[in-house]
Amino acid sequence: MKKKMIYLFLIVCSLLLLIAGCNMINNANGKAFKEEASKKEAIKPDISGLTCFQCHSFEKFKKVFPHDNHRAMGLHCTQCHIIEGHKMVKLNSDTCNNCHNLRIMEMNRSAMPVKFNHGVHMNMFGCNKCHTKLFPMKLNAKAISMDDINRGKYCGRCHNGNMAFASTNCQRCHEM
Repeated sequence: MKKKMIYLFLIVCSLLLLIAGCNMINNANGKAFKEEASKKEAIKPDISGLTCFQCHSFEKFKKVFPHDNHRAMGLHCTQCHIIEGHKMVKLNSDTCNNCHNLRIMEMNRSAMPVKFNHGVHMNMFGCNKCHTKLFPMKLNAKAISMDDINRGKYCGRCHNGNMAFASTNCQRCHEM
């Protein structure tokens, strides 16, 4: 009787060790216990090595800004934009300055050409302060009129005499 109890005890212990060993192997292969699987955890995929267009359509961005020239040169989104997950996409002005002279810009779309010191504005505010809703970068953007500026749009948002010099001082922007 004692021998049977010892054998039964050894068999039960062996089975328990076998089951425990199988569970350890399953966990090592990425399968979790039922209780661990029931816990819901937020999974944030690592997007650092992905191209944006694996998930997003290029057409969506084409309507906002003419990206074709930049793509043709082999540039990737992250070479011009700082992407922090999906929360924020910022322009990296240092990258722009490698190819574009953005310090002084001349705009000759009207009868009164404008000289704009882009460098001063970039140093003070960065890109996102102006190039979001104030000056969206898109194809065939509407020409800026003095009427718009005097109504507080575009440059007039800041150049109102309070935040910056008033837009009524013509010679500050236009050569006469």
